[in-house]
Amino acid sequence: MKNYHPSKKDLRLNKRHPCRYKTIINFRNKLLGSAIIHNISPEGLLLTLAQHGLKPGSIIDITVDPTHSNTPITAPVFVVHSGPEKIGVWLDDEDKTLKRLIKTMIDNVLH
Repeated sequence: MKNYHPSKKDLRLNKRHPCRYKTIINFRNKLLGSAIIHNISPEGLLLTLAQHGLKPGSIIDITVDPTHSNTPITAPVFVVHSGPEKIGVWLDDEDKTLKRLIKTMIDNVLH
C-alpha cells in the first residue's frame, strides 16, 4: 500500500485570492526591499521579492499601507517556502490588527 502525501492545495484551509498589493520587507531590522503580494488568504501571502536570500523558518516583518487608513501596519510573518524571487509566508492568526487588515484586503479584492 502506498503512503498518501497530501498536496499543498489539500492542506490549505481557505481559498487564495489574487491581488497586487505593495509591501515592504525587513529582516533582522534591515530593509530587504519592497515586494508585491500576489495572492492572499487568511493564513498567508505569496510575495515577489527579488534577491532576498530568505530561508524557510525565517521570521520577517512586512509593512503594508492599508487603503482604509493612513497608518502603515507592520507585522511579523513566518517564511514557509522560498524560491529565487517568491516567498510564501504564514500569518500570525493571534494578531487582531493583522487579521483585520487581511480581511479588509481580501474584501477589497472581492469587491
